[in-house]
Amino acid sequence: MELRFTQEPIPELTFTGSALARNGFTAGMRVALQHKHPILYIVVVNDNTTWDTYCETSQHNPMLGADWVDDDGQLVIGGDWLTNLGITQADHVDAAIAPGIIIIRRRADGILKV
Repeated sequence: MELRFTQEPIPELTFTGSALARNGFTAGMRVALQHKHPILYIVVVNDNTTWDTYCETSQHNPMLGADWVDDDGQLVIGGDWLTNLGITQADHVDAAIAPGIIIIRRRADGILKV
C-alpha cells in the first residue's frame, strides 16, 4: 500500500497501490470510518443495511463516517479524521492494512503513540 500525505490546505492522506485492492479496497467500494481514540478504523462495507446504518448514524455522531474508494482506486482521508488523531505531518502517520480493514494511528518522534 502506498501512502501520500499532504499538509495544505488541510492534512490529507491518500492510499493507492495494488495492496489496497488486494485487501478489498477497490474502486467504488464503500467504507465505514470509526474513530476510537487513538485509532481510526476504515472497514469495507459490503451490504446495503450496514451502509445505510453508517450513513444515517454518521450524521449524528462525529466519530463515525461513510465514504468510498474513488473511481481511480484511491482512498483519500483528510481533515478532522487526521487532526483528531494528532496527525499533521507525514512522519506522524502509522498505517496498517489487512483484508477489509485499514488502521491509522499517530506516531510521535518515530515511536508509535498508543
